[in-house]
Amino acid sequence: MKKTLLISILFMSLIFSAFSQVTINQSDMPNIGDTIRLNVASAITDDYTSTGPVYLWDFSNLTATSQRADTFKNIQNTSIVYYVYFYGANLAGTQPNLASFSVPGVASLSITNVYDFYKKATASYSQLGYGALFNGTPLPIKYNTADVQLKFPLTFGEKDSCDFKDTTKVPGLGFYGEKKHRVNFVDGWGTVITPIDTFPAIRVKSVITAHDSIHLDTIFSVGFAFNSVTTEYKWYADNMGDPVMKVSVATGTGAGTTIEYTNKTRPHNTGIADIATNLTFTGLYPNPLNENTKLYFSLSKAAEMEVDITDMLGRNIKTIANKEYPAGFNSLPLDISGMKLDKGIYFVKVISGSSSKVIKLQVL
Repeated sequence: MKKTLLISILFMSLIFSAFSQVTINQSDMPNIGDTIRLNVASAITDDYTSTGPVYLWDFSNLTATSQRADTFKNIQNTSIVYYVYFYGANLAGTQPNLASFSVPGVASLSITNVYDFYKKATASYSQLGYGALFNGTPLPIKYNTADVQLKFPLTFGEKDSCDFKDTTKVPGLGFYGEKKHRVNFVDGWGTVITPIDTFPAIRVKSVITAHDSIHLDTIFSVGFAFNSVTTEYKWYADNMGDPVMKVSVATGTGAGTTIEYTNKTRPHNTGIADIATNLTFTGLYPNPLNENTKLYFSLSKAAEMEVDITDMLGRNIKTIANKEYPAGFNSLPLDISGMKLDKGIYFVKVISGSSSKVIKLQVL
């Protein structure tokens, strides 16, 4: 009895170690010269709060309403003022310009060329502060201590926190100060599906509590205070730089929800190539799976096609096809004869040269 129990425990431990969480470290963060394009969605109906180990998050139904880009520069290519002030930072991320505005009793103010300044190190990824041109003059705003956004390597179940603040005299406006408390919790790992691709990922939930204060140098010398809480849900995958999926929910000042997902597929060395022009269409119908389910695809030219069924852990269940198909529209029966698939979520991976597509398959 004891021998059987020991063998069972050993077997389960081997399975768990074989399909453990993806490892995220310094090398998976953005690099100088990166431009990472993100799709922005206006609404989300899928459950983004639930989590756990070996979890599947499915956001394949998201619809993008706009795009934006995160561009990362060498801090030396920003301003000498920033280079001196943010000594120790090794990455500058560009942010959108803020619209010009005016305050009664104060000159008009424009905020442009906005940068966030980061320190990417072996142990952590931190923001040291930010800067912008205020009416054409560079103004650095440095935190008293770093905003530690990630600690490496990301490990399921780990939790950390930090406090940071800044106080700044804004030319032509008055005084601005902010105080923030961040709590990070690595609360899940598994597979995340976006409209672009399927990623082995690890999730970080961050709660940022903020207190902002503004004092305007107007004829009335007015002061304001604002409080807010932002909860961020971020999914990180190997070699992708930014999170491949991010949902931010703010309450208090600036309340609202923002949804973003990366606009690029996984790197070639992960086994899923970039989507190129040859594979112009793929579809799976009916889905959930039954004896009539077919894969429909269109090729811009004749090409070798490989079609695999995998489980949510990336294990190949069966290769359905691996041969040349003619240009144009094609259909392929999803032959699973002799197989017994358990209920759940699977994936049909279609590869043609440098083109690929992953489609979710449901088995009831």
